[in-house]
Parts: sequence; structure tokens; C-alpha cells
Amino acid sequence: MKALILCAGQGSRFNTKKYKIPKCLIKINQRKLIDIQISALYKNDIKDIAIVTGFNSKFIENSKIKKFYTNEKWKTTNMIYSLFCAEDWLDSDDCVISYGDIFYNDLTIKSLIASKKELNILYHTRFLKMWTGRYKNPLEDLESLKIDESGYLTDIGEKCIETDSIMGQFMGLIYLKKTGWQKFKNELDKINIKDIDFTKALQFLINKGFKIKGIPTEEIWGEIDTEKDLEFYESYYANRL
Repeated sequence: MKALILCAGQGSRFNTKKYKIPKCLIKINQRKLIDIQISALYKNDIKDIAIVTGFNSKFIENSKIKKFYTNEKWKTTNMIYSLFCAEDWLDSDDCVISYGDIFYNDLTIKSLIASKKELNILYHTRFLKMWTGRYKNPLEDLESLKIDESGYLTDIGEKCIETDSIMGQFMGLIYLKKTGWQKFKNELDKINIKDIDFTKALQFLINKGFKIKGIPTEEIWGEIDTEKDLEFYESYYANRL
């Protein structure tokens, strides 16, 4: 099993005049996000780790990263384009895919890779407490996520006017079996992936009849979009990272 960390984007909401680094290098409680991620992956015996860089990639160095890919079009493309930059990495083995601007622990990853399904995503069920701490109005940022009785994703990535129908929040963590990746790739190859993000890609696949397993968790996780997020999560998780 391998892992791929997507770190190409600039993260304009965070990279103000104070910061000019890839978001995976943000420190939370004195630890870089990428180091927290790698530690969690290593504890699950996932040591073949690649990264897709873009914005200020010269700053990213880590001896535990086996392979570097570059999204040369990071200014004008989105997450799925970055994913396809590492196509050969994904072709070779089952793979955990991680956004670069998130953090999590080993138990978070353990629950994801326990799945036997081909296409899997992780979603957090205690999202509302986090979003209430991050936003005056959580619905400014929250997106739809619905799971059917069999545990498969039916709806993701839409704006909502209420929280009652939101079953969790997508965590930027995906687990694709090798066969699942081939199906994912073959279907996405048919459309223009330049501007498509992960939630749009997942909804596209759902609409095509693909089964995507949703795995719930309450384990440690957070995403850093702004400096306020950083302050919030440093307090929310305190010394647990």
C-alpha cells in the first residue's frame, strides 16, 4: 500500500503577506502538517509516500518522501489534475490519498484502510462543533454529505441551508484500491479535469452509478484554511497531536 499527498495549491486564504509557504508546511502545535501526516501513515506501515507539489515547491523537503511529482499548472488547475500528475504512482498499488492542508492521527488512517471496498472516503461525524468554532455561520462553509443505509455515498459537495441533513464532512482522505483507481481514472479521463475538485469528481462518479463507501470517524482531524483555523485547532486539540 502507498500514500499520495496533494500539496500543489497556494491556499490563498492562508498565504497572506505573513506566509509564503505550501500549506503542508504550516505548523500546528510546533509540528508541520506534513510531518503529522507522515507519522500517521508510518504507524500504519505505509512508508511508500509520494507528494504532488506546485506552489513554492522548493520549500518542501522530507527524507521520508519517496517520490516527488510537480503540477506545473497549479495556478489554473484543481485537485484532480494534481492527482493525475501522479498517475503512475496510483497505477502500481492500493493508495491512500490525502489533502496537504489537513492533519490526522494513526487511528484515523487505520479506520480508512480497514475497508475492503474499491473506492472509499472518510467523513467526520463531529463536524458541527468544529465548524461552529471556525465560523460564525457554519453553513458558509459546510457542504452536503449523505450516506445511504448500506454506507455508500449518495450526495456530496453541495451548499446547504440547514445542518440537519448533513451527515458528516468529507475529510480530504480517500482510499483507492488499485482496481478502484482504474475505474476512477477511466471514467474521469472522459471529461475535462482541469477545474474539477474532489467532491465534484466523487459526485460525478456517483451519478454514473459508482459505489463509493463512506467511512465515519470521530478521530483526530482538521483542515487549515485560515490563520483562525490554526488558532482554533491548536486550542481544540491542545496537546493531543
